[in-house]
Amino acid sequence: MAKEHPGYDIVNGSEDLTQGDFIKECPIVVPPPEISDEIDFEIMKNDVGVMSQSCDLVQRKLNLVLLCPVWQVNLRREAISSKVEKEKRC
Repeated sequence: MAKEHPGYDIVNGSEDLTQGDFIKECPIVVPPPEISDEIDFEIMKNDVGVMSQSCDLVQRKLNLVLLCPVWQVNLRREAISSKVEKEKRC
């Protein structure tokens, strides 16, 4: 299988999660803007990178894993360029 990103390998789910790993289409629970008695939430999928320390992950010291969103540079550049062009017309 060809590598999608040079310098990174595609791994299966049996390996330990480590800092710097990318997770494609990771399901993320989005809580409602206001808390009420009724639980209503959304699940969205996002590409993310693992920010938590590898040693804490391997030793199972964490209840939660810190993630950050990952965007492709070319897609962000296009979105920003489009927004700038739109603002110039206003």
